[in-house]
Amino acid sequence: MASHRAIVNSLTVLVCLSAVTVDICLPAFPAISRSFNVPAGDTHLLVSVYLLSYGGAQIPLGYISERIGRIKTVYLGLSVFLLGGMVATFATSLEMLLLARFVQGLGGAVGPVMARAIARDVSSGAELGRLMSVFVTALAVSTLLAPIAGSALVAVFSWPSVFGISVLLGIFCLLLVHRHVPETLPPVSPAGNRFEEHAAEFFRHPPAVLGTSMLGLLFMGYIAFLSSFASIAADQFGQPDASIGWWFAVFVGFYLFGANLTRRASGAKHDTRLLDLGSLLLSLSVIAFAMVRFEVLGELIGLSLGLLCYMFALGMMLGVLSTHVLRDLPQIAGTAAGLMGALQMLSGVVGGTASAFLYRGDDWSTVLLLSVSSVLTVSLYLFGRRSLS
Repeated sequence: MASHRAIVNSLTVLVCLSAVTVDICLPAFPAISRSFNVPAGDTHLLVSVYLLSYGGAQIPLGYISERIGRIKTVYLGLSVFLLGGMVATFATSLEMLLLARFVQGLGGAVGPVMARAIARDVSSGAELGRLMSVFVTALAVSTLLAPIAGSALVAVFSWPSVFGISVLLGIFCLLLVHRHVPETLPPVSPAGNRFEEHAAEFFRHPPAVLGTSMLGLLFMGYIAFLSSFASIAADQFGQPDASIGWWFAVFVGFYLFGANLTRRASGAKHDTRLLDLGSLLLSLSVIAFAMVRFEVLGELIGLSLGLLCYMFALGMMLGVLSTHVLRDLPQIAGTAAGLMGALQMLSGVVGGTASAFLYRGDDWSTVLLLSVSSVLTVSLYLFGRRSLS
């Protein structure tokens, strides 16, 4: 029987799979644009297409895991992920690359859904909160390091290498799960176990609906920033490809700081305070962006301050909100994790797609999307604060 630490470590790597897959390719966007002779904004769709399939697949994967088991579902998802990654590595056009990313996202969805579902299978209460915070902290670390690694790979080996690395990571996850993670859900009877019953129970639970809605809004802004950052750094601020990952790491460092704060302060008595502080930081990010628009602050300073506040708030709020969604739904943990992840990521698709179509060589569209995300998240939290306390 695998140790608890080995299970947690394996789940942590699994939950980071798609984050690394998305973030490691960001510094490659300018090189991909030049290689295929397409506009810079078109490469932003590599994020949106991945998240579209990634979000859409989470619901069926979560439900399937409650019929055939968690581990078989992981094997199925990772197999599809590896297929998409291999096609992406050898893509000869942007269209082929977009198709490969869509397939890769279908399989990559298994990572966060199964990691969260298995975590809920084996823990509850404060321990569940700590596990969610560990996952968010690991996501922050991977988001911090992946673009730096991507910059180095593009500089040394060219852009296909970032997709080849994702294949190797998928194989590593497969081996870890096979060796260390046992089945946590025995086979169940189909009777009384229909998806619509599970979904209805999820949507009858106010903390799950509110938490999922806030997560979706936060991800809409985050993915808008994520998909446009490399282009903004290159086009507006003249940064070379090799330095883009380092610039991105500065902002993600604040995401990591927020996630680590949540991990240390996890527990019901601290959750409301963390969400209050996160809402305050989101409000400050809007103020900083507005000061740029009205030329009170310089472009670089105001943009940086707004992004730092947003990323700090994102890191603090993700773990707390994820715990609120899952904590009272152990009997449908797979479906709940799937619905939460799907709605979260499909909101990210809206942000990434809007960023791609609105991008005009500067940061105005990203600032607009981040501001809308912040205002709506804070408004929703103030409206439903009592249900999360």
